[in-house]
Amino acid sequence: RHSKYIIARVLDYGDEKDLKSLRALYPEKRIVETVKKVRGIMPMTAKFWALYFNIPFKEIECLKMYYQKKL
Repeated sequence: RHSKYIIARVLDYGDEKDLKSLRALYPEKRIVETVKKVRGIMPMTAKFWALYFNIPFKEIECLKMYYQKKL
């Protein structure tokens, strides 16, 4: 029910053991979808997993700029 939240927290704060458990519980497709869609993931974490799963940065919601700076 709360898989996206759980996956996001483990990706942000988990250790190797937690990540191994996460990958056993959820398919890779679900983890990749979470990295792409959840805005609450830390940008540094999102960039790491984007490189790991070969996801373009432009597809990751938490890395998108939500406003345009006016000059």
